[in-house]
Parts: sequence; C-alpha cells; structure tokens
Amino acid sequence: MSRKRSHEDVSEDIFVYYENTDLSSIPTKVTSLRIHSSVKTIPPYAFRGRGNLVNVEYPEGLQVIGESAFCSCQSLREQQFPSTLVEIGPEAFNDCYELEVVGSFPLNLKLIGQCAFFQCTNLRSIEILSGACNLQKSVFSACYRLTHVRLPQGLVIIPKCLFHGCKSLVDVQLPSSLIEIGGAAFKLCRLLATIELPIGLKIIGSGAFTITGFKTFHFPSTVETIGEGVLSDCKELESVTLPPKLVTIPNEIFKGCRKLKDVCLPKSVAHVGNSAFENSALTNLDFSQCNLTSIGDCAFESCRLTDLDLSQCNLTSIGRRAFAGCRRLKKILLPRTSLKTIEVGTFQECILLTHLWIPPTVECIKTGAFGKCSSLLSVELPESLNRVGFVGQYLSISGYNSLVNFWLPTSHELENARRHYFMENLKLGEASNGYEDLVSKLKQRFDCLPLHRACYFQSYHTLQDNIDSIQGIVKADPDACSKVDFAGMTPFHVLGLSQMPCPHMFQLLLSVVPSVDVVIRSRDVFGYSPLDYLCNKHSTTALNVAKSLLRSIFKPRVACIGLDRWREELQTDLEMIEASDTASIVPNVASFRRNLAVHERMEVQSLLEIAVWRMKVKEQSMGLHQAGDGAAIALWNQPSADQCDAFHAHKRTIEI
Repeated sequence: MSRKRSHEDVSEDIFVYYENTDLSSIPTKVTSLRIHSSVKTIPPYAFRGRGNLVNVEYPEGLQVIGESAFCSCQSLREQQFPSTLVEIGPEAFNDCYELEVVGSFPLNLKLIGQCAFFQCTNLRSIEILSGACNLQKSVFSACYRLTHVRLPQGLVIIPKCLFHGCKSLVDVQLPSSLIEIGGAAFKLCRLLATIELPIGLKIIGSGAFTITGFKTFHFPSTVETIGEGVLSDCKELESVTLPPKLVTIPNEIFKGCRKLKDVCLPKSVAHVGNSAFENSALTNLDFSQCNLTSIGDCAFESCRLTDLDLSQCNLTSIGRRAFAGCRRLKKILLPRTSLKTIEVGTFQECILLTHLWIPPTVECIKTGAFGKCSSLLSVELPESLNRVGFVGQYLSISGYNSLVNFWLPTSHELENARRHYFMENLKLGEASNGYEDLVSKLKQRFDCLPLHRACYFQSYHTLQDNIDSIQGIVKADPDACSKVDFAGMTPFHVLGLSQMPCPHMFQLLLSVVPSVDVVIRSRDVFGYSPLDYLCNKHSTTALNVAKSLLRSIFKPRVACIGLDRWREELQTDLEMIEASDTASIVPNVASFRRNLAVHERMEVQSLLEIAVWRMKVKEQSMGLHQAGDGAAIALWNQPSADQCDAFHAHKRTIEI
C-alpha cells in the first residue's frame, strides 16, 4: 500500500518518501524530497550520493537522520530541521558542498554524530540551542566558509577537531559552562583573531588553536591542563598570559610563533617542554622567579635570546639542542650547584657566544654541546668533568675560528678526554664546506697523503667533491691506496673511521687494488683493520657497507690468504673470550667458533657480530672507557716509541 502511495506522489523532480519506501524506486533526476509525516527515522545511507537533490522538506515528528543519509548530496542547499529531531547521525551531511544554510538546531537535539557536516564548504553560520546536545568530533571540520558560531549555555565539552580547518571563522561565542576544549578543536582557523575563554575552563587539548590568527591570548586562571602545541605556528601571536599555577610549559606550545618576543613565566613553572619556544621570536626570558628544574629537548632552539641567565635555577637537566641555533645569544650563565650533564648539541651554533664557563658540578659534556660556536674566545672546564662526548668528527666543543684560551682541568679522570678529543693547535685550517671543527687536525696529519685527506668524509654535502678528489688522486698515483701514515693507517682505515662511511668511496678504492680483502688484511699500529672500524660504529650505514664488503669477499667462494688470516684471528679471539670474564658479551661463542671452520657456512651477519665483539674485547684489554677510543687514539695522538717499533716490525711481516 505504501509503495503504491509513493508512486502516486512521484513526479520527475519531486518525490515523497514514506516509511519502507523502496529506495531503488526513486528516480535519479529528483531535485526535491518531501519526507512523509509517518517517517520517524531516515535510515542510514538512504539518499547518499543523490547529486541532483537540492531541497528536503522534513515533517514534525521526525526524530532521527541516520548515518550518511544525505552524504555527498552535492547540490543540497538548505536545511530546516523539525523541532522533534533528536539525532543527526555520523556523516549525515558529509561532503554536501553546496549546503549554505542550516537553521537553528532544535532544542530537543541530543546528538550530532562524528563528521556530520564535514566539508560542507559553503556553510556560513551555525547556532546550536541545546546545551545538552552531545557533539562528537569533527562535526564541522573543513567548513571553509563558516564565519560565525554560537554555542549554547550548558555545553561542557567542545570535542576534538570540532571546527578544524574552518579557515574563514572569525567569531566564536563560547558558553560560561565550558570546561574542556578538545584537541585541534580550532586548528587551522587562520582568521580567528579573538576568543574569550570562560572562567571555569580547565582543559585545553593538544593543538586546540594551532595555526590561528591570535595576536594576544589569555589563559584563564582556572586552566589546569594544557596540551601540546596549543598555540604552535600562530604567526601573529605577540603576547600571552599563562595561568598562574602552571607547572609545565607543554611541548611545542609556542613553536613557530615568530612574533612572540616576551613571555612571563609563572613562579610555579618547574619544567619547559620539548620545542616549547622553538623558532619563536623570544628575545628575553626571566627564569629568576620560577622554580625551574628541567628544560626539554629543543625547548628554545633558534630563538632570538641575547642573554641567558639560569644561575638562580635548580636545573638538573637541559635537553638536547635546547638552545641550539640561538644565533644572537652572547652570554650564558649556567646554574652553579645542580647541573651535571650538558646534552648533545645543547648550545650548538650559538655563533655570538664569546666566553664559556662550565660550573663545577658538571661531569659530562656530550657530543656537539657547544659545536659551531664560531666566536668563542675562551673555554674553562671544571675539575668535576670526567667525560667529553665524541662521535665521528663532532666534538663537544668545536667549530672555532677564534678560540684563544682553552683551560682543561688536571684531574686524572680527564686524561682520556685530554688525549683523545682536544688538540694543542686550536686555530685550524680551511674546510671545503665552511664547517670548521677540531677534527680538522686529522687533515693536517695528511698533508703529504692527499688520498687519506680526500677519504676523510665530513658530510654528505661534500660527497661529490670528495669522490672527484679521490678519482683524480688515484688516476695520478695508482699506489696511493697502499700508502700508510705514521700510525699504519691506509685510506681504507680513514674511510672506516669517517662519521658516515660511504660505499661509493670504498668502491672507488677497491677498483684499483688487487683484492678486496685489503679491508681485512691491512692493520694499523693498534692491530685494527678498516673492517674493524666499520663494525665498531654500530650504525646501519656502516654495517651495510661492511656487509657489502664481506659479500664481495665471499662471492668468489675462494679462501684468500687475508680472509684465512682474519678467520684465524677471530678463532683466537673467541677462544680468548671463552677463557675470560668477558664471555657474557658474546652469546653462543662455541657455535660461532665451530662455524668459523668453514667460512661458506658462516653468515655475513654472524661475521659482523664477531667483529663487533672482537673490538669490544680489544677495547677492554687496552683499558679504554668507551667503544671508539681506539679510533680516537689512532686519530689524535702520536703513538709511543714502542708502538711505532711494533708497527714497523709488524709492517715487515705483512703485505699491505
């Protein structure tokens, strides 16, 4: 009966929808739809994708519009909902690009589902009357032309991404009942320049106002929780007021706020989060009144700070690159009584810093902590210091053109740091890419060995220059690959010691030597081969290069003299490990020793593992403190007379 009735009401452009109407009977050309008064629920997906549908007339008595009921009805222009409507389902009007007008949402409305009006790009304004309405996330996301929003009294929570991407939004009226603003609720609302947050607001979620147009922003005193990146990349933000009881400045909260010059930190602040002020315009910050105990990674990276006074703080940690790239920073006062470690790259590229005093509590300065501080004139390190970081060519304190005074403590614990990481000649020669550090001393050692010099690989930015140099040198002097320096290092050793081992350079050198097993056979004065140095790096790139070299050796399936000798040494090392108290670092020793008998059965990865263990045992037997110090000895120090005699005796017994 209902089917018959529906056909009676059908015309080419208008259709009356009854309960239980066969949806497939609706002509595709229908432009207007009238919902019959008997219908209480429009089922899910009922009119999805009806591209010609322009108008819908709802009856009083309708309660539910189902999920995706009008999704992608791209010609739909206006909606007037009945007062009886209780629920609008998820994605009900998703992608209705031409929808311009939605009348006031009725008082009885209890739920608007997720993404219900997502990407209704022509929608101009909305008004929700019921504070009891449950708004789910992303209801009005990407409504690009939405300009005005009025939210009702009684509303407690603005859900995640509610107005995310509403780039024309300029006016938002929030109720005094509001307690929480969800993450990314107003993210990418680029024209939103003012908003009055109610007293009583307690929670602001991560990224709630990221990339908005605020010039000033006031956090109510009642706010207890602020998520990450709440105001990040707000390019126009100039001033901000933080809640007085704030303990933690959240991660990335002001990252990229390029007009934010000054922030007053509340006395309660104890921690500044990762990247909190990174790439902001911050020029001044007073830490003297707050109870600061820690600063996160990159917290103030690339800010415009000119002076940094942390002397009144009880700082126990400053994160990696916390003040890196602060190119206007001239003066640093570190806390005198609490700081023990200066992390990796903490003050790297502070190019106007001229003097450096490290407080007496500091025990460790990690890699590149003051790297590339090119104006540094004097450095004073404390007696408490017992570790200075070293990774490849990057030193804790490096990059000087002007360093004059460098004071090292006399403590016994610093002997390794003094011998391995610093040089007596502090003003160094040229570098091809403009980057200058203390490791350029290495290149001075190789003035008479141009191939060694070219093989020292600082950066991928200079890769092609190095490769071109190697090609020219090898062409002019085919024997250059066999030359050694005073420590017995071949060009292959230098490649193995470089910060970022390059397979292309190895291939270039291997193309002019008789056998690839030179990377195993050649030994420096310390007994290390290029492969040993590669394996000691533990980096993915280095181990991949080592694997490639080993596979090149194994490919012919022929036992060369050099490989046999290396396998014999590994056999001896493993026997020594079994008999020593270092066996715990080498699992399955017996199994590896058995497999060494037939190299075809030994997987490349296993050989690499043994090579790494072998380096560990050698390091321990030499009494060195950390892996890689053997490499540092080879690089920075003239060997003792005994070591040189041992090397020359060793050199006569092997063919390099």
